Amino acid sequence: MIDAVAEHTAAVTKDGALYSTGWDRYGNLGLIPEKFSIVEISGGSRHTMALTNDGMFYGWGWNKFGQVGVVDNVDHCSQVLFKFSHDQKGVHVSCGWRHTLVH
Repeated sequence: MIDAVAEHTAAVTKDGALYSTGWDRYGNLGLIPEKFSIVEISGGSRHTMALTNDGMFYGWGWNKFGQVGVVDNVDHCSQVLFKFSHDQKGVHVSCGWRHTLVH
C-alpha cells in the first residue's frame, strides 16, 4: 500500500513494515522505533496516520491543528497514539491537509 501526498510518500509492505521518503521538516516521515503491523496508512500534507491490525491509530508529523490526534499541538517525529474518547477501535483512516478522519 502506498500513499503519496504533497510533501512525502509512505509505503507499507505486505508484512506491515513502513517506509517513507520526502520532505521531513515536521517529522512526517516518522521515526518508528518499534515494529507495528500496519494495515492502512494515510498522509496529510505534513502528517501521517497509520492503522494497525489491532485497530489502533498512530500518527506523527505536523500537529499545529491537532491532526495527529493528541491535544498538545506539537509536531511529533515519532508515532503517538491517537486517543479515542472511549475504548474504541478503528477500521479506516483518511487525512487531509490540516485534518484526520478516523472511523
